[in-house]
Amino acid sequence: MYLNEQGKIVHEGSEKTDPDLLADYFSKRNFQEIVVGFESGCLSHYLVTGFRKRAIDPLCMDARKLSTILALKINKTDKNDARGIAEALRSGMYTRVHCKPQDSVEKSILLVSRRALIKQQTQSRKEGYA
Repeated sequence: MYLNEQGKIVHEGSEKTDPDLLADYFSKRNFQEIVVGFESGCLSHYLVTGFRKRAIDPLCMDARKLSTILALKINKTDKNDARGIAEALRSGMYTRVHCKPQDSVEKSILLVSRRALIKQQTQSRKEGYA
C-alpha cells in the first residue's frame, strides 16, 4: 500500500512476504521516499535483515499497540490491515520495535539450546538414568 501525504492511496498491490521480492516490486514501480513498515512477529527478524541487505530501512512496529488501531476496522482482512498499517505510518501512531542484530539472535539460540540440554541432562541424573 502506497499512500501520499494526504492519506490517499496511490498504489495498492500484493507480493509474497519476501524482502527480495518486495524490494524488486518497489523498484519496478519507481516509488520515491518509501517507508516499509510491518507488525512485529515471527518474520520480523527475517524481514529486517533482508531489507537492510537491500539498503531499505525497515520499520518494525509493536504488534500489541498496533492491534488496537487495526481493531477499528470492521472486516479483519490482510488488505484492511495493510491500510491500517499504512495509515499508522503516515500519522505516526505506532511504536517502533528494536530488532536485534543477527549475531545476537544466533547467540540467543545457542544459549537457549545449551540451557535445554543442561536441563535434560540434570533431569536424567535425578531420575537415575546417568
